[in-house]
Amino acid sequence: MKRLVLLFAVALILFPVSACESIIEESEQIEFFGENFVDQSVKNKYQVSTLCKDWVFVSTQSEEWEDGKLVRIKDVNNVFPYREFSFKDNGSFRAKGMSDEWGQGQWKYRYNHIFINGGYFYDVAEVTTDRLILREESYNVGGPIHWFGQDPSGSHLFYRYIYKRK
Repeated sequence: MKRLVLLFAVALILFPVSACESIIEESEQIEFFGENFVDQSVKNKYQVSTLCKDWVFVSTQSEEWEDGKLVRIKDVNNVFPYREFSFKDNGSFRAKGMSDEWGQGQWKYRYNHIFINGGYFYDVAEVTTDRLILREESYNVGGPIHWFGQDPSGSHLFYRYIYKRK
């Protein structure tokens, strides 16, 4: 019995791969909307396991950019994608949006972006054990789409969604 416990302990030390990371890496084979709009040379800045938590909305800020330079950050009211959400280690996603109903789907973290099936993707600006900041570029509906990642010239507006760990 002692040998079995010792063997198990050694295995845990030698193979510290979290379940979240291994399952999410497998989901990288699925292509989500938005992957073609981001810079695919960007490496993930954070561990996937730090994202696998329950998050609650705190506030929103806007970032205004002009010709690739940050001009202003200010607080914004009544703009948020989800009031609560959870990234699960099996690649599933649960979110409570504008309604009280929970929506479900799949997610993955790639190119330092979170991609959610259904057409949503967010730049991961910051993540710690207790705080998450997602960025989303806003663009004019019906007009030409001029993505910052493809060309930072001109005017660009981002929303920064700030969450705390539930």
